Amino acid sequence: MLKLNPCRTSRCENGATCKPTANYKNYTCICAQGFNGFYCDTDIDECSTDGNSCLNGGICTNTFGSYQCRCPDGYTGRNCENDHDDCLPSKGFRISCLNFPGSWRKANKGTKTGSLYPTNLGIVRARDI
Repeated sequence: MLKLNPCRTSRCENGATCKPTANYKNYTCICAQGFNGFYCDTDIDECSTDGNSCLNGGICTNTFGSYQCRCPDGYTGRNCENDHDDCLPSKGFRISCLNFPGSWRKANKGTKTGSLYPTNLGIVRARDI
């Protein structure tokens, strides 16, 4: 007896993979990342789940099948996990500079103290790599 593949007429959506059952009478949709539901037709709100939180005060925005973090000044990365080194030579500093998470200090000569300055990098948007 010829078995017809039920995946030929599946309703799997959003890049899901159709997998026929062992008896070929039905199928299961294997959802792509960012989707769930029987037909993978529901977008997961990653901003309301624990696994993909924006760090260091980043603001999460749910997108279709994914999310974006709007990072505060001084942080970069998909989840705002990287502290931007504000003391890099490319920044044109001609003073002693000490980098701190989300800020930097102008170092007093011969010490590790000084005035604390917040960074001013603007908004950094995360992208899938």
